[in-house]
Amino acid sequence: LSHLVLKYKRLSNIARMVAWEKRERFHKHFQIAWMNGDSVVKTITMSYVTLPFLLVYNASDGIYFLPDEAPLSMTKRSFSNFIENLIAKENIVGYGGYSFIQKVHRVMWNIYSTVKDIWDAQPILALVFFLLPTLLICFVCYNMCTMEESDEGADEFENEDPAEGDEDVPMEELSQPTFGRLKED
Repeated sequence: LSHLVLKYKRLSNIARMVAWEKRERFHKHFQIAWMNGDSVVKTITMSYVTLPFLLVYNASDGIYFLPDEAPLSMTKRSFSNFIENLIAKENIVGYGGYSFIQKVHRVMWNIYSTVKDIWDAQPILALVFFLLPTLLICFVCYNMCTMEESDEGADEFENEDPAEGDEDVPMEELSQPTFGRLKED
């Protein structure tokens, strides 16, 4: 554990020295920050990362850049070259952004990471929280799909008395022409 802490401090010191030594060159383009924890980095990259992690983030367009080299194996020279390549825009691939697809991906990532974080923190609460509504919806859908038709409503219309003037008249009487004469009873 102490070996890993020393490597973290080593990377932090490299970043601090490069930022201080090349302040005139880098300061107008970058602000170098060191963060404890990975929550901000996970939100930016939409992935789980192992610490220490190095990225350069452009907040105006949401694009972030990753070095080719692993952060723990970086030297002062490789860190400085990475920043220089960003300024010159050479051999650097940007990720992220604010496009429609990235926004959809971010929504999906937020849902996934929230569910995973809830599951990691309290698995039993997560089961109740997600399983209970799912079972209720499945039960309602199953009952709607397997419901049988009932004949209770059909009897209502069959037993009604005919309205006045709607007497049953035999068909043969309706089919005979009357030619203007009245029917005698």
